[in-house]
Amino acid sequence: MTSTAPRRSFSATLVVPLFVGLILLAGLLPVTIGGYLGVRSNTAQLLNDNRDAILDSLEEQLRSSLDGLSVQMNLVARHLERQDVDPSNTEAITGFMLGAATSQESLDAIGYVTAEGPVRRWARGAAAVDVVERNRIADVEGIWRVKDETHKASWSPPIISIETGRGLLAYRQPVIRDGTLAGVLVAVISWDAKSQMLMSQSARIIPFVLYGRNNVFIHPNMATVQFADQELPKLDGVNDSFLAQMWQDPRQVALGEGGRSNIHWTWTGQGYEAIVFAYRELRDYGETPWIIGYHQSSLETFRVRWIVGAIFYGSIAMVIMGLLVSWWLTRKAIRPISEIAEAARALERLDFAGVSGHLVEGSRLTEVNDTSHALASAARALERFQTYVPRALVSQVMTMDASATRAANRDVSILFMDLAGYTRYSEGRSAADVGDYLNRIFGCVGPIIEAHGGSIDKYTGDGLMAVWGAPAADAHHAERAWVAAQAIVAALRERVAADIAADPAACRIRLGLHSGRVLAGDIGFAGRLDYTVIGRTVNVAQRAQTALREHMGDAIVALAVTATMARLLSLPSARLSPMPALMDGEGVFRVTD
Repeated sequence: MTSTAPRRSFSATLVVPLFVGLILLAGLLPVTIGGYLGVRSNTAQLLNDNRDAILDSLEEQLRSSLDGLSVQMNLVARHLERQDVDPSNTEAITGFMLGAATSQESLDAIGYVTAEGPVRRWARGAAAVDVVERNRIADVEGIWRVKDETHKASWSPPIISIETGRGLLAYRQPVIRDGTLAGVLVAVISWDAKSQMLMSQSARIIPFVLYGRNNVFIHPNMATVQFADQELPKLDGVNDSFLAQMWQDPRQVALGEGGRSNIHWTWTGQGYEAIVFAYRELRDYGETPWIIGYHQSSLETFRVRWIVGAIFYGSIAMVIMGLLVSWWLTRKAIRPISEIAEAARALERLDFAGVSGHLVEGSRLTEVNDTSHALASAARALERFQTYVPRALVSQVMTMDASATRAANRDVSILFMDLAGYTRYSEGRSAADVGDYLNRIFGCVGPIIEAHGGSIDKYTGDGLMAVWGAPAADAHHAERAWVAAQAIVAALRERVAADIAADPAACRIRLGLHSGRVLAGDIGFAGRLDYTVIGRTVNVAQRAQTALREHMGDAIVALAVTATMARLLSLPSARLSPMPALMDGEGVFRVTD
């Protein structure tokens, strides 16, 4: 017989870092370069432009006009309330109102609404009052009604004037005289004029103000656009194709939130141009928030975009190719490690057959061979050891922390089983025959106990003791123990009947069931511990089983329950045959079919 030379193996500490290093080099380096080239111009542009400074400038222009207007109208209202000017004196009120309109540069006109009669209006630069019939003013009754209810100054939503077709923004200031609403001052600004003001910004920066998210309130193009209806124009209604795509482009990318401002860019369909939007919300001019902002073109060119795209997609291709090659090269190296992991998980479940099914032999990796052999040795040792400990108990303890097995009082159910006539049966028989006989009985009972959530605490020679409710607490321990006892009786009757038919000296079986409080936990010393239960409940369960000695009758398998157990389970009295009480006064019954 010829022996084959051992195959050369390699250390995983060398192979795995080598593959990982190659993947990182092939994938991350070009992606980093491409990402740097792609964002360099945008990043530099955004940092240099200082978006907060630009938005602060736009907001300052807007607020200086609107806040100045509200202060001016408040002052006019105070004069009217103190009757410094008599509203009924046309000459006096006209001179006063025209002076107020002239002193505020952003003001187009001032109107005065009373409960009845026409509306008087003084336009900036006019020489006389303009009297307008109430039905020519949009929602004039609403203006009077709202002010009458709140008596608070407010900004109205922007509208299109029925009379001029121009966009209007109105500030409404109530005039209160002697606690009663005497009138409402309405100061009006046309927003095409405000748009002209915003055109003073850089030609590369296009400012705008939105009413909500989708209605354009102020924009440089609105100085030259005429509108036929009363609705504010939408984003696509002011001849600004970039603004029309502000919220719609799915490729939109947020670049950050700084201070009170937001910023993002989006790609347009015009020459693959990148547009940067910067904006913030204003909530001081009505219930609907305004959005003040600007947009500007990126410094990127089509050529730069093409180069960045080529590098980006080339990087993706290299990463994919690197992954495929490394997967092909490392598959056989990684598979043994995965098999060992599966074997370890099987060992954790105490599935020793599963351990042997996943062990790897003859790997080229030294560490894999060593780990596989060590795991196989551990599995063989544990497989041998596990036959001497309660498997169900070990499975429960493995999922619990160390404190779970410390001695503590617990409510449990206890089952004792004993073979009647065992001494007579074992006399004159070999140890092997007696052992085989006991193992057949226990082999029938043990799986039933574990299947119903119990564990075998100990074997008592020709019997056993089983526990439900420890170490893991179980509120239904009594029900589980009762179901298990019924299943054991049914399984043993057939087996015991067959044994007695073959050998009349075969044993009959007694079972005793009781529930109560015990001391449960690790008992012993550091070198030899048993998880067990002790106390009166254990003793009572054993006595219940012993009480059947004189009351089995012709039964080959008999079950006794205590009065406590019968009460917990609400067992029907028709199935309970009373026996003499135990020495501590506990009632006991033989269970009948």
